[in-house]
Amino acid sequence: MEERLKRQLDSLTNKYRSIMQENVISKRNGKYVLPIKKEHRRQVAGSVVDESASGQTVYMEPAELGAVQFELAALKAEEAREVTKVLMQLSAVAEEFSQELHVNVETVGMYDFLFAKAKYALALGAVNVELNEDGLIDVKEARHPLLGRQMVPLDFQIGKSYKSLVITGPNTGGKTLALKTVGLLTAMVQSGLLVPVREGSRFAVFRNIAVDIGDGQSIEHALSTFSAHIHHVIEILRVTDSSTLVLIDEMASGTDPGEGVGLSIAILEELHRRGATVIATTHFNEIKNFAAATDGFQNARMEFDEETLQPLYRLRIGEAGQSYAFVIATKLGIPPEMIKRSREITQSGFAGARRGEQGAVAAAQVSEKQAVTMREAEGQAAEQQANQDQQPLPPTPEIDGEPPATKKKPFAIGDCVFVSYLGRTGIVFSTADAKGNVGVMIQNQKFKINQKRLSLHIESKELYPADYDMDIVFETKENRKKRKLMSRKHVEGVSIETKQEG
Repeated sequence: MEERLKRQLDSLTNKYRSIMQENVISKRNGKYVLPIKKEHRRQVAGSVVDESASGQTVYMEPAELGAVQFELAALKAEEAREVTKVLMQLSAVAEEFSQELHVNVETVGMYDFLFAKAKYALALGAVNVELNEDGLIDVKEARHPLLGRQMVPLDFQIGKSYKSLVITGPNTGGKTLALKTVGLLTAMVQSGLLVPVREGSRFAVFRNIAVDIGDGQSIEHALSTFSAHIHHVIEILRVTDSSTLVLIDEMASGTDPGEGVGLSIAILEELHRRGATVIATTHFNEIKNFAAATDGFQNARMEFDEETLQPLYRLRIGEAGQSYAFVIATKLGIPPEMIKRSREITQSGFAGARRGEQGAVAAAQVSEKQAVTMREAEGQAAEQQANQDQQPLPPTPEIDGEPPATKKKPFAIGDCVFVSYLGRTGIVFSTADAKGNVGVMIQNQKFKINQKRLSLHIESKELYPADYDMDIVFETKENRKKRKLMSRKHVEGVSIETKQEG
């Protein structure tokens, strides 16, 4: 029937060639049509099926084609019904063997999965490892799968004498990469994958792997860095038990360092109490000191070459590291005078910062002779015995009728003093008592220190104007506001709390 239709189309094309818009056969609405010029459409016996967008061409089905196309459509419908019957019969046969077909599909899928894992292992240079459920991880020459041979191999251990590891070191030094490498390789092992480590490495199998990496800020969800961290920690605490690997990056970040450090240590203590395996990174000395002094905790550092100012990306367990902020800032182009001032503020704390605001010019004029004298006084004070610190100073006797030597000038409030045994400077907030103990504030903390361990660094008159309100130095802004309010009237519930000196 199709051959017959084709012969008729060829014949009609030759017949109406002179009035056709173009010498082609088109198809419209499933029917073969001829493109006839609109002005000649009455010369063709048949029906108009469609017309062009311009209206200059009409697509006509000649009457001679109508009967043939109708019969052809009927035959195609019958053919479709026959195809459906055949497919239904084949489906019935296949259904009889559905179980065998499902087993075959699953088997082929499993083999495909195994071959894919094997090819991936070959690509990574990965090996099989020993497994345990005791929280013991001992990996050698581990590499992150995305870095491969470009990465300095990582040697890492946890789970024997300590279950919590605090990693410190400079920015860009590899702390977070070490964290991610251990976490990702653990997840790969528990997914049945070989991992890029040296043979003989051991991994623990955990029920949970809990992670807090990245600052988690979100404008959409109104989350700051700190609140995002806390949300993550809450989720971590919900699942943490003795079979949990916890990874926390940059503890105590995103909020007040003092409060952040306290909260971070409390979190570490709770995770350790639950028996979790914990790996955390930080820049804060207080957290390093906590790890060094607490059973079950250990410090580690990422090595850094101070000569070339380049990170070495090697993890050294058992040592706490530095952030090298000043070294890196110098390398990146921060002016030397700003680095120098930063070191002064770090060493002197709040007092040093206040000195910079009130008396930097005066302090800069301290002569070399004064500096030598100060160092000599520090050396003498350091030699005093600690058990004499709390005893009153004995009177200086007269010898052969001579007057006693000139007494050391007592320290005045506002003096900047050097504490020899701490190697730090502080500001005097109270003069010496009967036992010779002077009140000294060091980095916002108040201490009672025997005057024999102090030497004058800079006199108060060189740091502050004569009428300067010293409460600005020694009191918090909140307490000063309260004191001013209480001096005017009684306010229910308002109180001022002061910490006892150390």
